[in-house]
Amino acid sequence: MKQIPTIIFLLTALPSLAEKPVADDQSKIAHQELIPETLLEKVQKGDGEMAYFIGSLFKQGVDNEYQTIPQDEQAAQLWFEKSAELGYAHGMYETGLMLYRDKKWPAAKKWLQQAADVGIGDAFYRLAYFHVYGVGGETVDCQKAYELFSEAKIRGVRYAYNDWAWMLTTQPDKKCRNGHQALKIMAELESEFGRQRMPWSMIDTKAAVLAEIADFNGAIELQSWVVAGYCGITVSEIDDFSQLLKDYRQRSEEDKVKGCDGFVERLQVYSQRQVWREEMVLKDDE
Repeated sequence: MKQIPTIIFLLTALPSLAEKPVADDQSKIAHQELIPETLLEKVQKGDGEMAYFIGSLFKQGVDNEYQTIPQDEQAAQLWFEKSAELGYAHGMYETGLMLYRDKKWPAAKKWLQQAADVGIGDAFYRLAYFHVYGVGGETVDCQKAYELFSEAKIRGVRYAYNDWAWMLTTQPDKKCRNGHQALKIMAELESEFGRQRMPWSMIDTKAAVLAEIADFNGAIELQSWVVAGYCGITVSEIDDFSQLLKDYRQRSEEDKVKGCDGFVERLQVYSQRQVWREEMVLKDDE
């Protein structure tokens, strides 16, 4: 955003006008009072990028010696919607994403599609999940989801690579699987990271891909790395992987690491020379 240096200067040069929003019926006015008048005037003149920037302030919150703006998801959504209505592409995407997370499917799809139409890669990625889960009036269709993942991938969305490869590897429906295509996608993803290590969740995906093409030794090696590196569980060549899973499940909730149940369970599955199969199910926090 070319205006950002100017915006930051304005925020640091002007005093804070309020510290927190008031009651709901006055919230819109209070939200505006938190923002320097100079920025509001730009929005009034049709500056969608400025409305997006204000929404980002409420989404992230600001607390420094010059300005205090509390985190406020409701206020952020109001400003993102204003940005979207003014035709700003990133405002369209953020509006669609917030509506998606609220499971307001038709409205979410509308704004995400508009963002995709102007080339926002993350919008293609999110639209794919309408076909993965069969929401927003769409039926479950892995091929349509893959087409949208491909569009997101072309635009550099790394999790589109990962999720496409994961589905090509783990879907129960044979028509949705292609392990060798998944391996090619993961190779492209690794090249995106260069010498940097991929996130553990992506290494977990590559292990599933290796199992799918019957490279179980490679899958076990990678999954052991995930279990050791992310979960903090020591894995040796003589470990009984089934016992490893039992021991982990007996831990207190405080001692468990989010996601490790699946990581350890997959290690056990690969050690038995089996592939991983998983239905894609919409979770409450998605």
